Amino acid sequence: MFGSSDIGPRRNCPLLLVILLAACGGDRAEEAEPPEPDPLVSTEIRRETMTDADYGELEPAEVGLSVPWTSNRVSRDPDPEDEPARLTAVSTARSRGFDRLTFSFSPALPGYRLAMSTEAGGGCDGASPASDAPAHLVVEFERAVSNDGGSPLVSDRSRSTDFPALTSAVQACDADGKVRWLFGTSGLVDYRIMEMSVNPRLVVDLRHP
Repeated sequence: MFGSSDIGPRRNCPLLLVILLAACGGDRAEEAEPPEPDPLVSTEIRRETMTDADYGELEPAEVGLSVPWTSNRVSRDPDPEDEPARLTAVSTARSRGFDRLTFSFSPALPGYRLAMSTEAGGGCDGASPASDAPAHLVVEFERAVSNDGGSPLVSDRSRSTDFPALTSAVQACDADGKVRWLFGTSGLVDYRIMEMSVNPRLVVDLRHP
């Protein structure tokens, strides 16, 4: 997700060879040599123009971070100084071109990991049976809870849908600071995320096949 060099007033310096630059400009010769690029780090940022239809009911000015369509794992580390975030609501909706998941938190967003999988399991350890959907979007929150002294904060923790991409949703874990959801999908689909800075929410869109 992440030049050019301005020689300045040294107009008397020959510009034909780096050696001549070294003789005239001292240590600036080494600075003129750009470092070798790291082959494991992408230097290109994939940009995407969001439309009004993409935002839907969301206010664009409230989007603090967005990750464009991807099929790769997406993660955000929790801040160890933050208190555990409370997951207060999970909603699902169908939009034109995608199905939307919205996770609401208080007082702030926790850490999270998202990944598409054809072998996901239920439970906190992923060893329990999951739904019979062809694939699942696994969403795990770290330093998060979805209960208040044992009373669930999310009333509907299991549901089925007939959306093009999303077929089912179930909360699979709420223990030891981890909340895990499994979303059955019609196959391995791309997804994108948006972090909402006001009324902290994580919005996840599943692209229609």
